[in-house]
Amino acid sequence: MKITRLNERTIAIGPLDLFCTELLHQIRLAANPEGDRAAERRFFPSPTGGRDEEFDEDWTEYIEPELAELFASSIQVIEKDLADFPPSLPADDHHTLELQIGHLEAWIHGLNQARLAIAARYKFTEKDMDDEITLDGDVRALALFQVHFYGWLQECFLRIIENE
Repeated sequence: MKITRLNERTIAIGPLDLFCTELLHQIRLAANPEGDRAAERRFFPSPTGGRDEEFDEDWTEYIEPELAELFASSIQVIEKDLADFPPSLPADDHHTLELQIGHLEAWIHGLNQARLAIAARYKFTEKDMDDEITLDGDVRALALFQVHFYGWLQECFLRIIENE
């Protein structure tokens, strides 16, 4: 799999096998902190760590809704880009996803949300992140692979944006 620039406005990611295609479709679910206290705390931490209750309440009332809207808008861009991907025809095990360069910032944010939420859910440590990545059928190992895959995509997208 590689990322190539097709023209001044579009990149292509591919060939993507069905596993990588599914990981892309999992971004929305992975990035949703709802119902997961650890992920919610990671997305919406107390700005004062509980030292200033009034400030924390104002933050929750005024800032968190805007953050949640920003998070949701990034995921909406990703969902739209993946709406018809992979195409149902032709039946193939490898596909190429084309993205508008103007969408990459939303992808970077959405991928970051997913990485943060997964890391919080599985309580990944720095040591976990530095350890060897194995896909041995363990759910936690798959989640760690997912975090690294999303991180690689983020890095590639950042490089493309920096070269604009």
